[in-house]
Amino acid sequence: MGPLALVVQEARWPYVPAVRPSMTPQQLRQALKRLGLKQTHTAERLGVDPRTVRRWVAGDRRIPAPVAILVRTWVSTSKRVSRVGGRHDRRA
Repeated sequence: MGPLALVVQEARWPYVPAVRPSMTPQQLRQALKRLGLKQTHTAERLGVDPRTVRRWVAGDRRIPAPVAILVRTWVSTSKRVSRVGGRHDRRA
């Protein structure tokens, strides 16, 4: 491991979120349902092809850790934000 990798590791250490990086297809389906997001809208927000999201939901492909973390973040902030795009929920 080079010196830059050590610096990056040390710099990230205090900032790593305490969330489970893996997500099951069922957890992803539940999260999207809770958020009121369709798979196509989720794909657009994540910058991936809609087929990729379908494959994650079907369990044909592993859900990448960054995606799992982002979706969990969306869920954890969904009480304050009505849509993932950032419009405030006036009901909160």
